[in-house]
Amino acid sequence: MHLTNSTEEESKIFSEALGEVLGPLENPRYVISRHSRFFNETWLTKILPEVLAKYFRPIESKLVMYHSVPKILAGKRADADVFLRYWQEFISPAELFYAHSAEGKLRVEAIQQQNLGPKNATKEKQIFL
Repeated sequence: MHLTNSTEEESKIFSEALGEVLGPLENPRYVISRHSRFFNETWLTKILPEVLAKYFRPIESKLVMYHSVPKILAGKRADADVFLRYWQEFISPAELFYAHSAEGKLRVEAIQQQNLGPKNATKEKQIFL
């Protein structure tokens, strides 16, 4: 990945962190949830023109996946909380939990059993500019 106005080291750190967030849950220290919003149709929104229906359409937020907090931000709870704050601002409402405790390990196991973790492995390619 190439980031404008960044050093090669900064780009590398960002690429690794993004790969950890989007990759499978492999012994994460902190785990963060992600929700998506779904719009539901009602009889009223079906008969109204779209210009009005969008104001009456109920919105439902559902938990869709859990992600690892990148290792560079998972060393201390304070750093993970910074990640949580920006995740909630730009991605979705979220919950953060420590996955190395007994309870956290059980939660990660349950997440994997319910297929709520990322399913795709990331692939890395070297491109020379």
